[in-house]
Amino acid sequence: MTDNGIKRICVCSSDLDKSLSFFTNEMGLKNVCSGSFGKKEVKALYGLENSEAKYAMLKNNEQPTLLQLLTFTNAPAKPIREGRPSWDYGYYDVAFRAKDNSAEYDHFTAAGFAFYCPPTRYVADWINLDVLEAVLKGPDQMPMALIERLKEPIPKFPGRFSIFTDCAITVENGDVSDRFYTEVLGMKKIFDQMLPDGLVDDIVGVPHGTHTRMLMYSGGNTPITECLEYSLKGRSMCDVASPGNVGIFAVAYETDDLTQLLRTADKNGFKTAREPVELTMAPYGEVKQATIYGPGNILVEVFQKKERG
Repeated sequence: MTDNGIKRICVCSSDLDKSLSFFTNEMGLKNVCSGSFGKKEVKALYGLENSEAKYAMLKNNEQPTLLQLLTFTNAPAKPIREGRPSWDYGYYDVAFRAKDNSAEYDHFTAAGFAFYCPPTRYVADWINLDVLEAVLKGPDQMPMALIERLKEPIPKFPGRFSIFTDCAITVENGDVSDRFYTEVLGMKKIFDQMLPDGLVDDIVGVPHGTHTRMLMYSGGNTPITECLEYSLKGRSMCDVASPGNVGIFAVAYETDDLTQLLRTADKNGFKTAREPVELTMAPYGEVKQATIYGPGNILVEVFQKKERG
């Protein structure tokens, strides 16, 4: 059975070289491979006309999850989260384990970067959590959570950052999201609670008094899929959260049976956005990939590796 956690976080970049430099030099990721897609592949995979793509796959030392950076020709390259509040429905951030957030705040500020939220402490005793969290405005204004654990067990690691801790998604309906991640993708739900009012308001950028439900799903040694449902109602990001515009536009999961997964998704009300395409994608080799409209019409890529004979 294939590990059903996050296998790729798909990020469109306005400048691939600059993003590569940032994520390798600042965040400590390794560039494990690169590749390109021609016009036919880009249209089939992403729905863009007369566009080609280059991509790079990056990873940390501890997880199989890849950060896929892509840049497209003849695409608008508008920041996905620009001018949109955090409670609009769609992918919000990717989170990194940090060693010293106070030092990182000084470092990134001196380098000219801004923060959606400066280092802010929050404590959740009922789950033994005490962290200092900041949200950096990364390349192309992409929100990046930096999470430093203050209470034992405090992880030890070389460098400034280690694992991807989670990928956060703002959702309209937690129950619909739960059906998608458990029944369609087969992930294990590890957390589902209403948070104490005010606990994470400043960090996630919602007005004080907003009620927040947090749901978490795990799948092996991969980042947690974190869903946030707010009492404050937003709008879908599907008008801008698409390939070509810059930022997180999709997350990819692997399956042993793509055909059956698409049937299960359709049965549960999640339609296929892009039909299966067979292609070669580094570092996997030959794959068959499709895209589903997930909760709130977020784009969810699903792929199956070709069996080696």
